[in-house]
Formats: sequence, structure tokens, C-alpha cells
Amino acid sequence: MSNLNFTAGQTAANLALVPVAGGKVDIFNGSGGTVQVVADLEGYFGSAVSGANQSYVPDGPARIVDTRYGTGVPKAPVPADSSISFYPHWYQTCSTSCPLPVGAVLNVTATQPQKNGFLTVYPNEQTVPNASNLNFTAGATVPNLVSVADPGLMIGVYNHSGGSVQVIVDEEGYYIAPQTWAD
Repeated sequence: MSNLNFTAGQTAANLALVPVAGGKVDIFNGSGGTVQVVADLEGYFGSAVSGANQSYVPDGPARIVDTRYGTGVPKAPVPADSSISFYPHWYQTCSTSCPLPVGAVLNVTATQPQKNGFLTVYPNEQTVPNASNLNFTAGATVPNLVSVADPGLMIGVYNHSGGSVQVIVDEEGYYIAPQTWAD
């Protein structure tokens, strides 16, 4: 079983859910050569005792952004070194009685990129972090599952490349904080 497949010289990103044993995770290189690895912790699951008390709400897939057709954002590729921002599906469909989401789960796709680069998906009200969620090469179509913590009202996607790229975002679900219910 693999979490990430790559070819020689390629930079690839992926979101993987893995077990933690003794406070550590194992990373295995099944290729015939050496690799450089960068691992970013996106979050964790656990029991209420460990402090992990959020609930996942499946809500999709729902296409909420497609720059090729003007879905959720203007109809245009994301320019070089620029960003787009959009409202998540729950913001558009949920009433004020819905619990406020504390995290989003999105399938993000880069297509028709003019140059090599990467996308960063982040809470739009915050500074763009120095991390990649999805790496692409010119002309390739690449999807990746992305989690965004504390998304606020809008989510941003930043194009870190020297050329434009079309972006597609499908919302898969979201996390909510623990709820207290009045009698």
C-alpha cells in the first residue's frame, strides 16, 4: 500500500492519515533511490481524553470552485503568484442555527498550469503559510485532498508559480466543535 507515488526528480504532495505509535510515525521509501521528505502535521484524531473532541460532517462532494467555468469565483485562471478566495459550501447552505465549522476537507485540483509550481490552501483571513498542499508541473492535472483548520468565512488558494493555473475545489465535508444542547 502507498500513500504517495512519485517518479525520479518529481516533487509531489499528498495528505495521508496515518497512525501514531509512541508519538512517532514511520515513513518508508519503497523506491530504489533516496528521497527528501518534508512532513507537515495537519491535525489529529483521538478520544475526548486526548483533547480531540471535534466531529466530522460529510457534506459532498460539492463542486464549489471551478475557475474554468466561473463557479464560485470569476471565470479566469489564477494568475502567477496570486490567489483566489471563496465561500465554503456550508456558508452558502447553512442557517444561523448550524454549528460553526472549525475545519474544512476539500479535494483541490490544479489543471492546465502554464509553469511548474504549487498551490497553498489556507484560511483567507490569515497570512499565506509557507507550505504546499499540491505540487504540479506545466500541463499536468493534479488533485489532492486538503484540510484547512479554522477556515473562517472564506478560504484562499495561492498559486506559487510563474504562470497561471486553473483551479477546481470540491468540498468533501467539515469539522465542528463539540456542541452543547439546551433542554
